[in-house]
Amino acid sequence: MKKTFVTFGSDHKHTINGDKFDHNCVAIVNGDRDEVFRIFGARFCFEYPEEHWGGDPARVASFWPDGCKIVRQCTNCQHVNKDCTDCNEKTLDKWVHYHDDNNS
Repeated sequence: MKKTFVTFGSDHKHTINGDKFDHNCVAIVNGDRDEVFRIFGARFCFEYPEEHWGGDPARVASFWPDGCKIVRQCTNCQHVNKDCTDCNEKTLDKWVHYHDDNNS
């Protein structure tokens, strides 16, 4: 599935499933631009297709203090609820924090 990298301005703050997304990180969304708007509304700075940065989260993470964070979504329908009532699933994609501490 296509991934989209999302950056935020200093006043763009989101908490999804207990994970904080703000100007200190890059969010990785499983989906395209429409999915980014569905999850964050218009409260983000820029969105980039994974090809823009070569699809390498570790490389991208070196530019943000909190690195890259994958938005945990239902593995079936991609909703961001912990318990997806549409699918009756309780499984979310694993949250992965890409950050190279040597580049901090």
